[in-house]
Amino acid sequence: MIELKLGTMEEIEAYAQIYCAAYGEMPWDERYTRDEVGEYIKKYIGVEHRFCYVLTLDKNPIGIMLGIRLPEIGGDFLRMEDFCIDPYYQGKGMGSRFMERIREELLKEDIGSILLGTQRDFPSHQFYLKNGFREIPHTVLLYSELE
Repeated sequence: MIELKLGTMEEIEAYAQIYCAAYGEMPWDERYTRDEVGEYIKKYIGVEHRFCYVLTLDKNPIGIMLGIRLPEIGGDFLRMEDFCIDPYYQGKGMGSRFMERIREELLKEDIGSILLGTQRDFPSHQFYLKNGFREIPHTVLLYSELE
């Protein structure tokens, strides 16, 4: 049975394992320790205006989404920071099901839209387009490192 739930501190290790497995593969090829990722995920659990949604299959976590609720005139939106599915379950429709369930929950929270960033030439770009996201014309994502 597939279910959506809020993340719990007791399952941090499982979430960190999913995160490391998903982002450790190409094209991301990011290398983090499970402890680093666990500390990162903890910042989203039980914190006001932050979300850690977990997709479970037969009560076992197979995907996580981390996001932050941001206010805006006319309605709040969710800034999705991370969305990942265990590589074993990728390409089997689980990501789309997860996104559908997240949208249902966000509507209950009176959140009317999701904003996220991704790489144009990564598979995630096509995944998000397939799942109803649109590119914002003439938008540039900028970055400044503080020294």
